[in-house]
Amino acid sequence: MDRKKIVISIILCFLGLSLSYSANYEDDDLTVVLRSFSNGFYGASVYLLEEFLKDYPQSDKIPLAKITLAKSFYHKKEYLKAIFCLKELDPAGCVDFADEVYYWLAKSSFAIESYQDVIKFALKTVDDYPDSILFWEAYYLIARSHAETNNLPAAEDIFKKIVFSSGGTNIKERACLDLIELYYSRKKYSDIKLLVSYYLENNPGGGLLDRAYFYRGECFYHELEYAKAVLEYKKALNLTNDERFRDSIYQGMGLSYLSKGDYDEARSSFDNIKGEEGRLLSRGIYYFKTEDYSKALRAIDMFLEKFPKSRKAPLVYLYKAESLYHTGRVNDALCAYRRVVDNFDQYSYSSIINNAYYGIAWCYLKRGDYKKAIRIFANTARNTDDPTVWISSKIQIADVYREANYLDEALVLYEEILKKYPHNIYYDYIQFHVAMIFLNRGIWDEAVSILLKLREDFPRSGLIPEISYYINTIYLGKKDFSRAEEGLFEFILKYPEHSLSDQAKYLYAKTLLNQRKYRQVFLFYNKEIPGIKEAQIKQLMFLDKIKACFDSDEYSKAEDAAKIFIKDFPDSAKLPAVYLLLAKIYENRNIFLKAEHFYNLIIREYPDNEVFSDAVISLGYLFKEVKDFERAVVYFKKAIDADFDSFNLRFALGFCLEKLKSFREALEEYSDIARDSPEVDDKVRAYFRMARIKERRDSIEEAKNIYRKIIKLGSEEAKIARKKLQELETAD
Repeated sequence: MDRKKIVISIILCFLGLSLSYSANYEDDDLTVVLRSFSNGFYGASVYLLEEFLKDYPQSDKIPLAKITLAKSFYHKKEYLKAIFCLKELDPAGCVDFADEVYYWLAKSSFAIESYQDVIKFALKTVDDYPDSILFWEAYYLIARSHAETNNLPAAEDIFKKIVFSSGGTNIKERACLDLIELYYSRKKYSDIKLLVSYYLENNPGGGLLDRAYFYRGECFYHELEYAKAVLEYKKALNLTNDERFRDSIYQGMGLSYLSKGDYDEARSSFDNIKGEEGRLLSRGIYYFKTEDYSKALRAIDMFLEKFPKSRKAPLVYLYKAESLYHTGRVNDALCAYRRVVDNFDQYSYSSIINNAYYGIAWCYLKRGDYKKAIRIFANTARNTDDPTVWISSKIQIADVYREANYLDEALVLYEEILKKYPHNIYYDYIQFHVAMIFLNRGIWDEAVSILLKLREDFPRSGLIPEISYYINTIYLGKKDFSRAEEGLFEFILKYPEHSLSDQAKYLYAKTLLNQRKYRQVFLFYNKEIPGIKEAQIKQLMFLDKIKACFDSDEYSKAEDAAKIFIKDFPDSAKLPAVYLLLAKIYENRNIFLKAEHFYNLIIREYPDNEVFSDAVISLGYLFKEVKDFERAVVYFKKAIDADFDSFNLRFALGFCLEKLKSFREALEEYSDIARDSPEVDDKVRAYFRMARIKERRDSIEEAKNIYRKIIKLGSEEAKIARKKLQELETAD
């Protein structure tokens, strides 16, 4: 018995069928394969279908076999093979299941995150086959694709249409939950409550009852109606068997009890949470609300140690800052508040960050208003006979000025102290901050001179690590990369636990990058990035790693690093820069659709970001590269209208206009360049292009005049222009 019959025999045994063949072997073979597929034997189905296609190449059942093969590949998560197989099918030859071809193309494209293709193929099902049983499933894929690409209004419209117009319970419920979660992310609580009421009224035995009650509870909680929230959470709790979801319900219920002042009920709810992350967070909040700040801080620190990348981290840092403030640790609280403000995205965590700003304001008030503080310190200095008290008070005033960025005033006070008491016990501290002021102003030679003398004269100063660090940052700023590399490496080895250690590692890697020591810097990144404590520095190092991989043509490594960044830092302010790099990576690898997706993502979602102009211009050049000159023109003009103009951009625009035969507009662009550019090369290049257009349009006299202008400029290209002019005159 050959291998195919053995496989068929095994499958028939599983299906409880006998092995017998009719005269029509083709039908028998396909029947067995289809039964194999319907029973989930996808690996066997792939083998048998490929054999079927070899054995019966002329069969009229080839389309059915191919689409079944594609589905088998999909279920085996071999999505690209599925797409390849489906694209071999001609929908016109699949009259009975053409809608399925487009639907499975869309579904497979969704699996590989090619959302533009999803929309394209799913729309074919929706538009061309309105009676298809896959109509709503295709619609759902379109909505999900819009949601994944952050086109939320479009996603909302389609989800609503599915919820209110489709007939299938399963898809209606999926769309309903997606719509609720979309509303929740946008804080549209009234819309959630209306949707939940509609769902409960029309689906009394539905599968989303637990989620419906939970989200209605969340709405009441955010609207400060805590008693109503608790009632909804209890209904959800009674209906769900999902342990992870029960944790979310218990947390919501506990927070509601806390807000009501029912502390015992709150503690009981939090204790029922099974997951450690949620339980630690809830415990920290509980202790904070009950004003047991020392226990709150212990729970918070434990949370941050175990779950440093949690999406709840901004909230936890806020609670940490509040707890520190209430225990009187104002400076520590200020640092914690600043950590929230500096490290987390305003858009994603606006409420938390606004609260952190309030906390910073209260810390300044607790420490004393700047002006009041200065008056107090000045009075202390004026009314004392003790030199140490006088010096200390003056330093405090200077430090306040420096922190408020009044550097002139600070420098005057520091120098006044040194003039009156040149050998005081704070000499190294004062000189260090004088150097910092010079460094801040870019007076590097003066700054490094002070710092080098401090290092020599005060080898045991507590500021030696800072002095060493800033000496080497100055070397880096002066592009003395070799010396900066040596000094920063020494700092990293000598002070591994110092607060500036992470920054030193970041700058050390910069020295390697500037010397193009890519192999060395990649080894350093791989070793050190995981241990970086400061999130912002970690992100900057990750970003530099992506750039380094890109600059050294390691596109695959660059892509992998970019994907890790997006996963690990979904709220980073550097995300647009990573998207831009990812777009350029795909463009360099000729994966133009993905490149286009990320350029458009930046243009759509980050219009105020510094990389916006680069994305617009790059997308224009991408379309120029793929010869889509019409769209290239749109983006080049968009860049120019947004004041991202340049002569190179004008040349690119002119070129595309020529390709579109918009010669009048092309001539205008080249004429503007010839008139406005201060560079002779630009003028010559523009004139040559103008002359070429005039020749093509038989405007010979105008072409001659342009060549005369080139000759008059006296550039090297004048010889070519003179030759072209002679040819035209000879032709006359």
